[in-house]
Amino acid sequence: MSLSRLYGMMMSGERLSRSTLELQESLESLGIAYQPQLTEVNRANMSLTVARITSKSAAIRPVNGFDLTISTALTCIGLLITYIVILLQFKFSEISGQANLF
Repeated sequence: MSLSRLYGMMMSGERLSRSTLELQESLESLGIAYQPQLTEVNRANMSLTVARITSKSAAIRPVNGFDLTISTALTCIGLLITYIVILLQFKFSEISGQANLF
């Protein structure tokens, strides 16, 4: 998977998280504003809907393995950079070791 695709997925997850948070805030303010006019059943349904929205993670979940958020993506990028630096160090030590043999 390319970094641009990973970045696109990460940004989609962040937008989804923000939208979910805005939806939660809107539902809560709507429930407060119309509290006197709502029946008991409507209040219970509103509370249940807000609870469902807040209980589930809004991040993208590839293969239900992990939440793809900005911190997860930055950690993966840091891991890849570290791995590449270590591989380059081994490669340079091989090259310098072969040069010393001649």
